Amino acid sequence: MRWYITLFAVAFMLVGVQSARACSCVMPPPPTEALAASDAVFLGQVIKTRRDGSGINKGNLFATIRILQIWKGDLEEEVVIETGPNSAACGVPFQKGQEYLVYASVSAGHLRTHLCTRTTQAKNADADVEALGDGTILSQEDAPRGGCGGMTNFGALQGVFFIFLWIGFRSRRRR
Repeated sequence: MRWYITLFAVAFMLVGVQSARACSCVMPPPPTEALAASDAVFLGQVIKTRRDGSGINKGNLFATIRILQIWKGDLEEEVVIETGPNSAACGVPFQKGQEYLVYASVSAGHLRTHLCTRTTQAKNADADVEALGDGTILSQEDAPRGGCGGMTNFGALQGVFFIFLWIGFRSRRRR
């Protein structure tokens, strides 16, 4: 009986690892639907990036973006947006100096985005900008104030599962 539990645990872990390796998105919605589903949509230039971890398991990427144009959201002139650590985790590979059209959501008080939201480099966003129409172009005098993603972490679910599995296994051994 124990080997069934072990086999199930290993199979669950392998399936989880395979599904966590690559970002898989259904076709993103059209620009107007993505606009409606987002808390903030804007065009901006990345002025700096940082990660919240180091080593092999680098943490999420945080990009500070200077807003150039807004279609939705009450944003400051500069915002910090969070994304996954890499494209395999659906993270947007923000690069300093590059301009991006960003579709973002507020989650836990932070602006977040990912590859499945239509967020892309500005040079690839002509069709989106045309479909979105005129946004508000920011200047120092009229920059609105305020402002602030979301993917679930399958690894956390696996961790909880293995804790319950371990507790169950340990309690059976004590009988």
